Order: sequence, then structure tokens, then C-alpha cells
Amino acid sequence: MRRTIAIRIGILGFGLAACGAPDDPASDPSSLAEASVNLTVVPTGVQCVQVQVAVPSQTPVTKTVVVAPGSSSMSLALGQLPFGAATFSGSAFSVACASIGSSTPTWVSDPVQVNLRAGVVTSVEMTFRKNNPVSVNANFLDNVAEIVTGFAATYARMSDGTVKQWGATGPGSTFQSATLPLPVSGLSSVVQLAAGNGFACARKGDGTVSCWGFTPMGINSSTPVSVTLNGPALMIVAGNTHACVANDLSTIFCWGQNFSGQLGNGTTTNSTTPLMILDSSAQVFAGGDSTCAIRTSTGTGAIVSCWGNNLFGQLGIGNLTNPVTLPTTALFNTGTAKPAAGAVQVGPGTNGACALRADGVVLCSGNNFAGELGLGTFVNRSDFAPVVGLSDAMEIAVGEQHACALRRTGQIVCWGDNTFGQLGNGTGTNSNVPVPVPNVTGATGVRAGANHTCAPLGDLTVRCWGDNEFGQLGDGTHITRPTPVRVRLQ
Repeated sequence: MRRTIAIRIGILGFGLAACGAPDDPASDPSSLAEASVNLTVVPTGVQCVQVQVAVPSQTPVTKTVVVAPGSSSMSLALGQLPFGAATFSGSAFSVACASIGSSTPTWVSDPVQVNLRAGVVTSVEMTFRKNNPVSVNANFLDNVAEIVTGFAATYARMSDGTVKQWGATGPGSTFQSATLPLPVSGLSSVVQLAAGNGFACARKGDGTVSCWGFTPMGINSSTPVSVTLNGPALMIVAGNTHACVANDLSTIFCWGQNFSGQLGNGTTTNSTTPLMILDSSAQVFAGGDSTCAIRTSTGTGAIVSCWGNNLFGQLGIGNLTNPVTLPTTALFNTGTAKPAAGAVQVGPGTNGACALRADGVVLCSGNNFAGELGLGTFVNRSDFAPVVGLSDAMEIAVGEQHACALRRTGQIVCWGDNTFGQLGNGTGTNSNVPVPVPNVTGATGVRAGANHTCAPLGDLTVRCWGDNEFGQLGDGTHITRPTPVRVRLQ
């Protein structure tokens, strides 16, 4: 009798970015990485499972795991292995582990050859010959290189350059409500993602961009459609119904709906083709129906400019002029309102916005009905004011009426509306100051949809929490989660 078990091997290279794909997919065969096998064994009279890995010019690595009575999970550390070809074989024993050296295994697997690469999880299926099955279910690295959130959907760029999506990933005829991640067909070599309301875009390594869903080009497509750009894109972002790119000349191009002036060209006329907005802009950010850019200014450092919907003062320009159809300088107020200098990230949201300074201070502006500005009050602001008690932030994310920040410790804190549990602290109570998200450690980023939040972790897995009406948490359910759950990417 043959029994097949699947073992997943996690290979994490030294010196690699925790959530990044390897620079060279082929990898250097001389490089070493830590390898481990995490498996769940449901034996029938089996006491040990042994895995042997043979690589060229190296003594085979043999590891044995003891099956404790009643246990369901175990881990095999294989130590350092070089990238490149490897041959896996396995044995399962029904005798005492101490006697393995002189005992005949209950069954033996067929050898399987695989290629080990940095940051890549390889699935190794081993067929065992014998009567009793060993069922193996892996708990392993998910291989997420990037996570982005749309209005009610979530998208993952995998380490191999492919893309998965779940939640409400497209309106109209392309509408999907997937509770588990599904692959996006026709995409490879992707290096960056951006997502809006019912659409997403992918930037490839060659600077080309494709979008799918109800795209800003006015095309409703379930498969990616190429965007005609004026040169390679170095950065792509998306708001609810528009998208923008920055190119190697530090020029911004935006396209899509423009009813709030979010394209920044001085009009409210929609455009299905990218329009040039600014030059000398290092970075661009989009969210809701607004857009912001960080511009280099001599003598004052990086200056923030914003345009688009300003109904609640979310552009931080010091007034409620709406719409704002041209880039306008935002203001930071830490006692006196001054041009918003020293910013490294801006997070426009639906009704508010936040900015991150290089020193780790976060400032927010706009609607504050649910405390989403984090100021300890419920008073709206039309300029950016400091979030209470937050001076060590590394990244920010802004949703419809909540915001979150990644701290230098790897902890996530959130504030604002908590109707759907999007603050992740296990309650449904709003907070006008940052509250920590429990059970999330080693986070490497944070993303906010309209009413859900996700965080990629250093082990290449993802946790999400909040609204789950359309399956945007990726846990296989439609159950709202007030605390983080792991996305079922495999």
C-alpha cells in the first residue's frame, strides 16, 4: 500500500529582508540558509518519523522526530543547507526510537528532488510504502513578500512574484467574495501592489503596470489589463477610484475618477489615461478620494502637498476648501501651524489622513467623529496634529474611520472606530488614543482597508482583523474578528 504525505520545507536566508523576495530567484548555490520542517503527524502505531536531505558535496542531513502519545505537531530543524538541488527521503518507524539504527522502518518514502531557494517554501510530497498512513499537515512560512488592503479586499504578493487575493475583489460582473486567497491569473514578476475599491494594480520589475477589477481605466476585467504609461513606473498607489504612479524623473501621473479633484490637474474631469501632475516629487500616496505627495524643498526638507476631497479637512491644508483640484501645501501643527516638513510617509484615508515624520511622530488631520485622529479628543482638525503618545512609529495605515501604526518594537497600535473590531484589541469600543493589538509580535508592516486591518509578520505570515463581511480577512469565514487571525494562504 502506498501513502503520500506532503511536507513543507521553510528556507529563510540570512541577511534577507524579512518580507522581501530574493533578489536573484535562482539564488547563489553557495549561500546557506536555516531549514526546518514543521509537521503534524497522525500515526497508527508509529513512534518516529525520519527525514533525510542530501545535497551535492555535503554529508546528508538526517533528522528524527519522536511521536509523543497524543501529540499532533512537531518540528524538525534541518540546520544550514546550501541553496540549490536537494533530495528528500523519509522513513516511519513503529519501534522505539532508541532502536532506529538497527531496526527496519515500517515504511520508506520514494526520494524526491527539489530546489531550495531563499525565502521560498517548497512542497515536498513523499510516498511511503506500507499499510499504516502518516498524515502530515505543515505549519510553515506563507511566503508573503507584500500585503495590501483594498476597501473590502486584501491582496498578497508572494515571494515568487505571483499574486493572491481575497474578499470583495471586483464589482459588477467581476465581483468576487472569496473567504480564502485565490491566485490572480496572468501575473508574474510582480514587485509592488496597490489596491482601491474593487480593483487592484500590480507593478512588475520592468516598470510596467496592470490593473484588474473595476479599473481606473474604466475597464471592468477579472484579469489584469495593461496601463499605458509614459515610461517605467517606480511606485504605484491607489485610492478608492483612482491610481497614481511615480517615474524615474520624480514625476507623478494619476488617472481614474476625478469628482473630488483627486487627479490634481485643476479639474474634476475623469481620465482613463494617466495625467502628469507634479515634478520634483519623491513619493506619492493615495487613499479615499484624495492624493498626497512628498516633495523635496531646499532648506526645509520634505514638504507634503495634498489634493482631492477635503470635506472634513483631511488634506491638512488648514481650511475646508473642497474640492481641492491642485496640489496644496499641508500644515503640521505642534503648537504653531507650519508647512508639513520632514515627512517620510502620508496615509490619506476616506475621511482623514495621517503623516509620519522621520523622528517617529505621527500627525493626523480630518474627521474625528470616532477618535480616528488619535488626539485624545473627538474634534475635527484641518491641519495635521500629533497623535497622543506615539513617537516611535515606523509605518502608518489609515482606513475609513480608523488608523494604525507599526512601532519600532514590532507592535501594532490602532485608534478610532472599532465597530467591526478593526482596532484588533478584542472590544467593539472606539478609542481616541492608540491601543495595542494583542498577539501580534514581530510585525513588519501594517495595512488598513475600510474597516479591516492586516499586518505581515517577520516569519512571512499575515494576521488580519476587523470586518469580514466579504471574506477580506482570508480565514475561510465571514465572521467579524475583533482580534487577529492568521490568513490561510496555503
